[in-house]
Amino acid sequence: MPTIGQVFDISAKGAVQIITLTVVSNQGDAICSYTVGSMLYVKAPSKTTISVVPSPALFQRDHLVTSDAATMLFSDRFLPGEFSRQPFGIESPNNATFALAPSGHGDSSSVSWDVNLALPAPFYRTFNFAATVMGSTIVGTAPAIGISEQVDHATYVLSLQSVNVPK
Repeated sequence: MPTIGQVFDISAKGAVQIITLTVVSNQGDAICSYTVGSMLYVKAPSKTTISVVPSPALFQRDHLVTSDAATMLFSDRFLPGEFSRQPFGIESPNNATFALAPSGHGDSSSVSWDVNLALPAPFYRTFNFAATVMGSTIVGTAPAIGISEQVDHATYVLSLQSVNVPK
């Protein structure tokens, strides 16, 4: 499995058409999230305009950004008539946008990456946090997502997969 840095380098060379983002999070109050989306490589200085609400961060160095709104599922969404614990209601998704960049001078071998997570309604929140490379993933903590949480932080694990599309 390639590392985040390897996927970043391959996409910078234009050798990858699709980058798939997968993110999982967990909070101390047992609320989890699962997110999937597509990303694209953006060369600095960023002039990309992506018509997604909310707009993802545009770092002033080479970075990856969601190419459309990622689908985010939360474990505390219940379907009508369901009362079981943590069902991940597929019919109750939220949108999210992500931007990722190597910390510092933008070297893909950096052990730290800057992450921006933006959530539209009903949250209207943006999180910026540092994540550490751990094998083929990056792991970081940020404030809990909800507005009135019983816990302070959530842990995020992000992975990227590159897919070459035949021409």
